[in-house]
Amino acid sequence: QSPSTTAPDTAAQPPTPPAAGLPAADAAPPVTTAPQTVPSEKLAKAEEEVTTKQAAAEEAKQQAQSVTERLESIHKAIANERDLLKTARQKENNTRETLQALNGDLEKKWVEGSTWAQLKDLRRQIAEAEKRVSEAATEIRERSDRIDARQSELAALQTEQIAALREAETKAQDAAAAVKKVEEL
Repeated sequence: QSPSTTAPDTAAQPPTPPAAGLPAADAAPPVTTAPQTVPSEKLAKAEEEVTTKQAAAEEAKQQAQSVTERLESIHKAIANERDLLKTARQKENNTRETLQALNGDLEKKWVEGSTWAQLKDLRRQIAEAEKRVSEAATEIRERSDRIDARQSELAALQTEQIAALREAETKAQDAAAAVKKVEEL
């Protein structure tokens, strides 16, 4: 066929409207919008549900992350307190050794015949060492108490973390189910 005898391309041209009052012979039946509106409403509601559930899932995920960060902070605080407790115990041991040495010197000098007045400086040093031992023992108790309090806080926070992770997982599953529902529509 020659180019002049081929049919014109009607797909690219808009259809010619029928004469006024006459139905088009090849016109499609009128499209009803009611069936399309119902799925569109369902789809819109489902998409809104997806958005809501994804936001809730993200919020739950952030909450779980926040709890995890607080747990890490408490672990670091406990480790720090343990280091300080170890230092306090070493200080107490050193002070006890000093006290023991001073008491030994006092006894030796007393046995050698030193007068009580001559031992005044040594007794002052012993009193200071006893005070330092007492202060170190107090610090050890306080640090131990802080560790116990942090351990209790840690246990409560671990329980909170478990609940937050479960909630985040549940909300993520809810969001995934909502996405699947939208895909099915």
